[in-house]
Amino acid sequence: LDLLQAGDLPKAFDAFGAVARSAPPGYKSLALMQQASLRLAAGKSQEAVALYDAASKAAPGPMLQDAAALKATLAVMDTASFKDVEARLKPLVLEGRPYRAEALEAMAFARLATGDLKGARSDFAVIALMPGASDTARARAAAARALIDSGSAKELPAVVKAAAAAPAQASPTVSAAGQTPAPQPQTSGTP
Repeated sequence: LDLLQAGDLPKAFDAFGAVARSAPPGYKSLALMQQASLRLAAGKSQEAVALYDAASKAAPGPMLQDAAALKATLAVMDTASFKDVEARLKPLVLEGRPYRAEALEAMAFARLATGDLKGARSDFAVIALMPGASDTARARAAAARALIDSGSAKELPAVVKAAAAAPAQASPTVSAAGQTPAPQPQTSGTP
């Protein structure tokens, strides 16, 4: 962690790798998730997903297993097909899973992005009533249902498709502490 905080990301990645190779399952899973986060921050999402998947398999129980699986799914949501996203999320949305609310929210947004407004609305309705959902998740669910009910969500699949086809912009730099620097004000060059 000292290497990570010092900003030496390559050495931090290697140190987490050493932990993953020699530690008991729980620490192995955590170390693999740290490596995945570093890869994701570096824009290497395929490597990150493979590491999150390995972390999920190494996990000693559902808490770490599902955390890693959900992170892997979130890392591919913009690029994978709905069928692939759904396959990753289905086991996570089952009753009793530790991140059920978060996984169901991801499923709802994936449905919304593909134009399945009825399925998305249904998922958002469940989230709004789910005892384990956070207040912010419930608020997002209510806002999404209002968007669907207003008819405005019909255009969302076209917007998502256009955004995916747009040229990539440079990602903001992430510091070793995982913080993105504040945006700098734009100046027009005139007083």
